[in-house]
Amino acid sequence: MNWIKEMMELQDQADDAKEFVDTVKENYLAEEIYVFTPDGAVRSLPKDSGPIDFAYEIHTKIGEKATGAKVNGRMVPLTTKLKTGDQVEIITNPNSFGPSRDWLNIVKTSKARNKIRQFFKNQDKELSINRGRELLMAQFHEHDMIANKFMDKKHMDKVLQKTSYKTEEALFAAIGFGEIGAISVFNRLTEEERREEEKAKARAEAEELVKGGEVKVENKKDTLKVRHEGGVVIQGASGLLIRIAKCCNPVPGDTIVGYITKGRGVAIHRQDCMNLRAQDNYEQRLIDVEWEDNNTTKDYIAHIDIYGLNRAGLLNDVLQVLSNTAKMISTVNAQPTKDMKFANIHISFGIPNLSMLTTVVDKIKSVPEVYSVKRTNG
Repeated sequence: MNWIKEMMELQDQADDAKEFVDTVKENYLAEEIYVFTPDGAVRSLPKDSGPIDFAYEIHTKIGEKATGAKVNGRMVPLTTKLKTGDQVEIITNPNSFGPSRDWLNIVKTSKARNKIRQFFKNQDKELSINRGRELLMAQFHEHDMIANKFMDKKHMDKVLQKTSYKTEEALFAAIGFGEIGAISVFNRLTEEERREEEKAKARAEAEELVKGGEVKVENKKDTLKVRHEGGVVIQGASGLLIRIAKCCNPVPGDTIVGYITKGRGVAIHRQDCMNLRAQDNYEQRLIDVEWEDNNTTKDYIAHIDIYGLNRAGLLNDVLQVLSNTAKMISTVNAQPTKDMKFANIHISFGIPNLSMLTTVVDKIKSVPEVYSVKRTNG
């Protein structure tokens, strides 16, 4: 039954079905030779096998440390072909660096060939692990950061959870093999710390925008208050240049954020502003702000789109509602649909806060044949 066990081992070691079939042909269908160990034990090998095949037949470690061979008491090259009746002795050296890649072209048995391949696969992996670790550490050196601070178990485990690699060694090997870039792993290891640094940098830039001194945030919750009577300022940051973003036109009552621009101060956006979200790394330049008071006499521009039946007097009815609630109408644009059955009306008007805007929208919705009213960015 030993040959069945050997066949199963050969199948496990083969890379594909073709190699397995070729192995069976070489080892079991080819003509065999019978050679002797120094103590007289008989070993069978395929025809044209050599000392290296014999060494791996005895033991993998014998094969890996083989440096020479004696056949019938005489030193012979490792390329020598053995024949039936030969007595073979393998010379080993514990300091040997292992097999040569040339041996793959010399050996006859699949067992020896597979063991040699496995040796170099493991060796290449170890080299790749070391190279990958060195490449990653070089990234930290390049960015003047301490590698040991980020290459600890806590940080590495977080990165492994986001990749297909199960161990640190597998990840280092992948870097060494070139499967994944060292800079990519570096970015994942340091993303949280770099994000905090960017936020601190953004706040520092905001302070530089203040004329004649530092920004002093009086609010202990670190949320800056936006006041809007007679203009917009941030409480506790006197002199800080801020403006209402035109892309989304927030009004008091909207949930807002402050976006630190380069050279133009802080822009106040609606939190759901799509234009803001389209900016690269926008989250790193945000500061917390909120309206100080939703009741104000100052008007802010709001934009709405109205969709309804294209009937006589529809526009007049809508404008009548606006004239009774809004102090200022900025623009009006009405267009029929292609089939002339419906109308699209876009209106910009002044409004003091979100509550009043909601009231206006509700009243317009009550106009006959108005089907929808939605707020737009402009």
